[in-house]
Amino acid sequence: MADNPFTLHLARDEAFCDREQELEDLLTHVRNGQSVVLLSARRLGKSSLAGKVLECLEAEDFLTARIDVYPVSSERDFVQRLSDGIIRGIGRGADPTTIGKRLLGLFTRISPRMEITSDGVKASASIDPGVPATIVIDDMLGSLYRYVERHHRRACIVLDEFQEIAALEQSKTIEGTLRSFVQEHSSVSFLFLGSRRHILTDMFSDKNRPFYRSSLVYPLGKIPESAFVAFISERFVATGKDCPAGIATRIYQLADGFSWYVQGLAMIAWNNTRPGRSCTAEHVEASCQTMLSMQSPEFEATLSALPPGQKAVLRALAAQPSQSLFGADYSLYRQLSPGGIQKALMALIKLDFVEADQQGVYSVVDPFMARWLKDQRQN
Repeated sequence: MADNPFTLHLARDEAFCDREQELEDLLTHVRNGQSVVLLSARRLGKSSLAGKVLECLEAEDFLTARIDVYPVSSERDFVQRLSDGIIRGIGRGADPTTIGKRLLGLFTRISPRMEITSDGVKASASIDPGVPATIVIDDMLGSLYRYVERHHRRACIVLDEFQEIAALEQSKTIEGTLRSFVQEHSSVSFLFLGSRRHILTDMFSDKNRPFYRSSLVYPLGKIPESAFVAFISERFVATGKDCPAGIATRIYQLADGFSWYVQGLAMIAWNNTRPGRSCTAEHVEASCQTMLSMQSPEFEATLSALPPGQKAVLRALAAQPSQSLFGADYSLYRQLSPGGIQKALMALIKLDFVEADQQGVYSVVDPFMARWLKDQRQN
């Protein structure tokens, strides 16, 4: 039996859909030494696209590294993750006899560690806890720059969910240290990824922030319906099953074009479709319920962490997107003052839970969170 052709992990190889123009744009910017802020809501495929960019650049002998900033809880944690990622990038492809030569004498504040495992050599960084974070960053990035210049190479560093450093006590100091390398060293480019769009936009557009106008901002939209529908149908056929265009369209529309949900619904529907048979509307509806069940714990945790006013506004917008929360269709005024409603709305927008479209209609960003909230209200 063929493997499931869809994924809830990073989309690679045949699981990667479309994005030809976005991929070419980003590759062109990086090849030109430009750093880029890749901006979109969660689950639109930023990380998969960035992974594809790195894959293409590695084929051109770029040194690459990807650092996930989302779990970072302190300046020291950020420095450790950044150092580990860059050391792994420098050591990629080396064997136990050559990796030491690559790293020998490269850093002054960092000691590379190497561990031989069944998967090869695992490299990481040992950092003196007494050295300030910014000094370590300066040493790490300075050493990276000297390394690529010496070996006539280029580098691209992906910082995923980069907006999370804004919550750190020394965030502006870290931003300032990073900015000097973004501006001065065209042989090393950065891709800054983020799904908290307002926080990340402020970091790069506020003239009082170190990153002001330091990088090109590239908003990422949804993959077009026609491309994703064709992709779903083709992947079913390639694995001995069928998914008519109308059914694939239903998958796309239920997911509202969010890549992670499209892949997830298609993955579950594929599992429920017998070999040689066609995926049906019933399969898709069952997949939708399975997805809601899968996401329910996350949505519960998200909702429970919000203050009462924000919960009320989020539930109201899930039930009925609107240009105004003060109309007759809303009962919020019974719970919150106009000022309270506005404050809650602005907070939800900043958290990227709510957004307004081009017509000024506010709605819940995540289509499955909106559906889950509506179901909770009806039960």
